[in-house]
Amino acid sequence: ASTLGVMEPLTAVTVGIFVFDEPATPGVFAGVAVICVAVLLVMAGPQIAVTLSAGGDYSMAFLAACVISAVAFAMALIVRKKVRAIAA
Repeated sequence: ASTLGVMEPLTAVTVGIFVFDEPATPGVFAGVAVICVAVLLVMAGPQIAVTLSAGGDYSMAFLAACVISAVAFAMALIVRKKVRAIAA
């Protein structure tokens, strides 16, 4: 049930695009990517915490950090492009 609750924003975006003809812009797709990463972190969070507290394998935590960094970098590029377009 908690996973379905976390997916609610993704459902709202999908219904908005397909039912209410909302525009599917790159910003919307970036938001969908952020939602998917958030769902992944919510689902894998307890496993990452147990691994870190046990002093075990850090590969899942490293993977999560890499994904978060990549998404943050992509969002920064999109925001920078939008700001430059507004300023021009």
